[in-house]
Amino acid sequence: MSGAQPLLQGSRVLVVGGGGVGNGRGIAFGVAAAGARVAVADLDVDRARDVAQKITERGGEAHPLRCNVLVPEDVERVTAETVDALGGLDSVVTVVGGYSLFAPWTPVAQVTDDQWSLIMDLNLTYVFRFVRAAVKVFDAQGTGGSIVAVGSISGSVSSPYAPAYGAAKAGLANLAKSVSVECAARGIRMNVVSCGVIATEAQRANFPNEGGIPQRVPAGRVVEHEHQQTSGRREAREPQSDRCRCRLHFEPGPNTRRYT
Repeated sequence: MSGAQPLLQGSRVLVVGGGGVGNGRGIAFGVAAAGARVAVADLDVDRARDVAQKITERGGEAHPLRCNVLVPEDVERVTAETVDALGGLDSVVTVVGGYSLFAPWTPVAQVTDDQWSLIMDLNLTYVFRFVRAAVKVFDAQGTGGSIVAVGSISGSVSSPYAPAYGAAKAGLANLAKSVSVECAARGIRMNVVSCGVIATEAQRANFPNEGGIPQRVPAGRVVEHEHQQTSGRREAREPQSDRCRCRLHFEPGPNTRRYT
């Protein structure tokens, strides 16, 4: 509709992993294009600066921040710096996660405690820490808020040779349900975007020529990371929204299929 206000106009959004070359960057650009003021947090602060600069050049507002999600103190610091930079916080989107860049595909009988702990920390524990920090801010503001976590369909199907990854993503979905039920009366909600195979730079590096994956999905192709822009900004909409799916499945096809 002509003259309609952008979906996230004026919203204050923290994108954790927003400097990445795949999903994070796409989501940061997407929420900014929808009118949000963005804090871009990334382990590589130069990548965060690059994304923030591009958003600014396009007429938006963005602030680069350095964050190592494996360091609990970084989570608290980045949340506080976001509030300081943006004057508050309305939404948090957590993008950091994965498996094959951090651990080898391993039979369950050979998975070490260190491998298990690392994958859990990278896909579940740090998200909990951002949830904890964000809920404190939302409650202090009295405005409610939205938390969006990028998950995986591996949380609802088997995950052979990567059991920690599947378990972490399943835990992420349950965390969202628990947070949503516990905090709903205060206007706080959490959703998970459960992705299939996304054609990120990391994915292409791990599976040259897409690893035969398109032949195993109905649409015959993988999802491009630009599609995450739409899902990220839609789920990060205004805190007052009662939209709470807890899990969005994201699969390649002519239309995105969504179901709880």
